[in-house]
Amino acid sequence: PVTPVIASSIFEGFTRESAISLLEQIPGNQWDNIGQVESRARLTFANLQKINTIDYINSKSKESGIDPLLTLAVITVESSGVQSAVSRGENNEPLAYGLMQIYHGAHPEYDLDKLKNNPRYNIDGGIKILNDGYKNYATNDGQYMDTVSKGCSSQSEINKREKYTEWQRALRAYNGFGCTINADNSFVEKIMVSYYVWSELYPSLIT
Repeated sequence: PVTPVIASSIFEGFTRESAISLLEQIPGNQWDNIGQVESRARLTFANLQKINTIDYINSKSKESGIDPLLTLAVITVESSGVQSAVSRGENNEPLAYGLMQIYHGAHPEYDLDKLKNNPRYNIDGGIKILNDGYKNYATNDGQYMDTVSKGCSSQSEINKREKYTEWQRALRAYNGFGCTINADNSFVEKIMVSYYVWSELYPSLIT
């Protein structure tokens, strides 16, 4: 079996106090305190149990060299484990689908019907996109910063993203490099807090 790539560069020395500090930087009332994130993780776990995907996420992530808790953290932020979840744009047009909220416009190689209705297909796609982001940007500073600069015109946001390393870069790529008013500029920070919560609530999933 493949040894999972642990997101150690993100979480070295990361504590509950670190998570709380990050929460203070995240706008929106759904991210006010660590208890809300814990509730969201538990809800996600329960929803994923209902569709029998916890074991699949665990095994597929490890097989792909990804920390399963990182996959679960992404699902927590993206959909709370609801396969029917759909993200919509400014004009209410559907954009992203399923557990891992795959943006079909950016990834037309995926079958739209399967993204909507097949949880395992959606998970497979999300894990591949996450892995591709890691391969493309984790250690390629020039390519990463070039993509950041092209996607975002806010200097403060560019400065923040410049400090990202390895899996943080992969997560930024997963969510997209834009930084307009509709972009989730706190996506990486939300994942970090969610990962921490998962590691505290369900540590056995990583072994």
